[in-house]
Amino acid sequence: MKSLRYIRFGIKTLCRRKLEVPVLNATTIGVSVLRGDMKTAGSIMFLLGIGKLLEEWTHKKSVGDLARSMSLNISKVWLRKDGQEILEPVSDIAVGDEIVVRMGNVIPFDGMVVSGEGMVNQVSLTGESAAVFKQAHGYVYAGTVLEEGELAVMPQRHYRRCCTIHQPWQSA
Repeated sequence: MKSLRYIRFGIKTLCRRKLEVPVLNATTIGVSVLRGDMKTAGSIMFLLGIGKLLEEWTHKKSVGDLARSMSLNISKVWLRKDGQEILEPVSDIAVGDEIVVRMGNVIPFDGMVVSGEGMVNQVSLTGESAAVFKQAHGYVYAGTVLEEGELAVMPQRHYRRCCTIHQPWQSA
């Protein structure tokens, strides 16, 4: 009988000296069964099952949305070479190249600021809402946004190494 599973889980929760939702579920199902009202007990178990399915779906969707929002989705950047700026695929940028980041753009690499100055929003990394001032010899991080100014950045790592998102939350 499916109701025993809910009741057993509720009793285990009580044995741990906790008064949580499984205790309430077990109580409502147990009382309904004791009263002989199997329709009510069945309806409650059905709704609990739907709730669990919705919770799992919501969790999977949230993890997917979070991964998409954290990915940089940058395909091309401005490469400064011999005094000229050329639009190049991100995958072609090497450590030591000089890329130009303008106001409103996402910084695509972790790197050292070679020239320029600007205000960088690092809220995605640090949670700090105020933009941070960056200038030559300062360090910037991939995924942050240049709110004001213009920076020339020398990437410190190859694109594949600095832009991989690890997903530890999937094991939770």
